[in-house]
Amino acid sequence: MSYLVLARKWRPAIFEEIIGQDHVTRTLRNAIRMDRVAHAFLFTGARGVGKTTAARVLAKALQCDQGPIETPCGDCSSCKEITEGVTCLDVIEIDGASNRGINEIRELRDSVAYAPQRNRYKIYIIDEVHMLTQEAFNALLKTLEEPPSHVKFIFATTEPQKIPVTILSRCQRYDFKRVSATMIRQHLEVLLDKEGVHIEADGLRMIARESEGSVRDALSLLDRVISFVGEKADAKAVADCLGIADREWLMRFAKALVDGDASPALGVIADAHHYGYDLRAFTADVLMTIRDVIVIKVCGGDSRATELSDVEIQAMFVLGEMSSVAALQRIFQLLLKASDDVARSGHPRLVLEMAAIRACSVRDMQTVPELMERLEEVVSHVGQGGELSDHEPVEMSAPAPAPATAPMHTVPTPAMIETPHEVAPLDAPEPTPEAAPEPAPEDTPSPPSSLVPESAPESPIRETLPPDTPAPGDVAVAPLSIVTDGFTRETWASFVAQAKADDPLLASMLESVQLVHGNGPELTFAVEKRFYVEQLKSPATRSRLERLLSDTLGSTVSYTIEETAQVDDTISTELTERKDRDVERRRQLLLDHPVTQAALKATDGNVVDLRIEELHYD
Repeated sequence: MSYLVLARKWRPAIFEEIIGQDHVTRTLRNAIRMDRVAHAFLFTGARGVGKTTAARVLAKALQCDQGPIETPCGDCSSCKEITEGVTCLDVIEIDGASNRGINEIRELRDSVAYAPQRNRYKIYIIDEVHMLTQEAFNALLKTLEEPPSHVKFIFATTEPQKIPVTILSRCQRYDFKRVSATMIRQHLEVLLDKEGVHIEADGLRMIARESEGSVRDALSLLDRVISFVGEKADAKAVADCLGIADREWLMRFAKALVDGDASPALGVIADAHHYGYDLRAFTADVLMTIRDVIVIKVCGGDSRATELSDVEIQAMFVLGEMSSVAALQRIFQLLLKASDDVARSGHPRLVLEMAAIRACSVRDMQTVPELMERLEEVVSHVGQGGELSDHEPVEMSAPAPAPATAPMHTVPTPAMIETPHEVAPLDAPEPTPEAAPEPAPEDTPSPPSSLVPESAPESPIRETLPPDTPAPGDVAVAPLSIVTDGFTRETWASFVAQAKADDPLLASMLESVQLVHGNGPELTFAVEKRFYVEQLKSPATRSRLERLLSDTLGSTVSYTIEETAQVDDTISTELTERKDRDVERRRQLLLDHPVTQAALKATDGNVVDLRIEELHYD
């Protein structure tokens, strides 16, 4: 007689033998006892959790010579035929993956009209029912809703979301859960006693963990282990057979990450690679180990979230005490990203090694709350020491400028850098050094309270610009009178700013236009964008612009367009360059500020990025 694998040899024959699905088996037994058996059932769940087995047991319970009965006898011809999987005339098992078309369902629909040949019911078991086509489901709808009294349907699927709701609403649905590792281990121990095989408890735990809640997968792995080691095996032999990392290696690797010691971590990776372990699976095991350490540290060893032995729980508890939850979470996040990278990379060992090195450095990292607390202490200390005055703005010398640079500015605090001003209106008076506008204190955003000492003054520290320097981003615009000698660079900018009040769309085009020839009676513009060329050449735009130019120059003026590949000398490019220079200057002021330097020194850090927020004043 040929060998029968454990998954088939020890397949449950009655409801009581189905493990981990008490919520299903109890309901089905009660329905049989109370004579409330539905005409259609849908069993859903992961692979190997007992869906098809429960369907066969239900069929036996309904077809048994002593039935319908909660516990089929197993001795009658119907029970034996269903158990052995041989042809039973009134129990038809259909593979939905290979009989998925509308023609097969039509044949099934026609056959349900015939009475059962020997038993009480004609039972149709359709496995992987989600593989049926939409047309096949539609053909089944009417039969499924009102089948003959002698017909029962039992559907099984791993993907219920693919089944139309019209089918779902016509069935009684039972969701099968994954079986816990503890329950699988206990089940394997019972079967091994019957088989006369001994495997250490740690080895059985490995098999249960690798099965991922599937009893059939666990029995298949057990078959493999028995073939590899014979009738007696320890945990190391099981690990070697299944190709998974030994628990000792995982703990050594996790301890190295927590200790911040990259050398033993890289050694474990080298050993795993040498022994031929799949590094993707190894990374997943390490990730689960770190997860278990965090769960045990947070919940304690009696948490139901872990399925570990007492020795493993104690070892992970000791490991968790060596680090904080925040540090362990950072290690977990690094390994979580590494697991995806290892799975996709052609060089998984290199990716895992670099991830291990990064994970070993998390001990030196500080959390954001810790950094904020230290920054508050730094700011408070600087303010009390006199470097930051509590009542007056602070002057700070910037790095020594080149001889041709502008005079030095008053340095702002990091939170109070002013942003470029808005463009002044055309009718505003020309700014003079003596009449610098005073900022409105009530419109000025105040720095966060966590970065300023409690005794800090309410008036903000502002940056003052030298009298002869226009505000960054400003365009000096004066009221424009008739220009008889043609446009200069300054008067052209004033003309565009004045035109913006009357025609913003036209002014936006002129800001991107280079004035090549500014004297009448014909001006010349260089234009880069094709859209602007077409717009400026259109009769409506030409008429409007020539009228504005003629009014400004005091004589009839026209213009020509030169289409070019690139223009550099435009108002928009000048504004952009001014803004970039201003942002860079402000970044340097922030970097050189004593609060910034003190914070860098106190946290032993460096500046990764620095952003200047643009503040707009109404």
